[in-house]
Amino acid sequence: MIVLYEGYLVFFSKEVPSDNFISEYNKLSNISLPTNYDLIDSIEDSKFIPIPDKYKYFLGLEYLSNYKGLKLPIVNKDIKPILISAYQESGEQNLYIYNLSEEGKVLDKLVLFSIEGETEQGNNIGNNTFNIDKNYKIKITRTLENDKKIIKYYRINKNGKFEEINNK
Repeated sequence: MIVLYEGYLVFFSKEVPSDNFISEYNKLSNISLPTNYDLIDSIEDSKFIPIPDKYKYFLGLEYLSNYKGLKLPIVNKDIKPILISAYQESGEQNLYIYNLSEEGKVLDKLVLFSIEGETEQGNNIGNNTFNIDKNYKIKITRTLENDKKIIKYYRINKNGKFEEINNK
């Protein structure tokens, strides 16, 4: 991408092909399922592997920094889920789950954890907790400004997309 301002080149970013990301994917550490919010504590540990900034546009996280990743078990023989941690300018952490194709293309992503502020009672607003069971049933608890909690459940479909489901 080239951005011109008053005739001057002010920004240049080369789009990174998805097949280049496979080499980064192959460097990531593996974890097994189930996993949950407690994983956040290990992001600063050696389990999460740094991902170069050049992939921020590929991942759609151009406004975040300090990217790290972790591989999850493969789904349906060809969907490669990964966890990506990144930080907001404020220093707050976000955690995403991405599904990649065999070729390394992003099929879908879901925010597992993010902080968007605080309630009057001092509780964090945003996606505050998550659980992923061994069958990739994902539970995300979101706290609203009034301290009300909303719980949503997701699964990965055969096309690698996250689908909201009822809790059964």
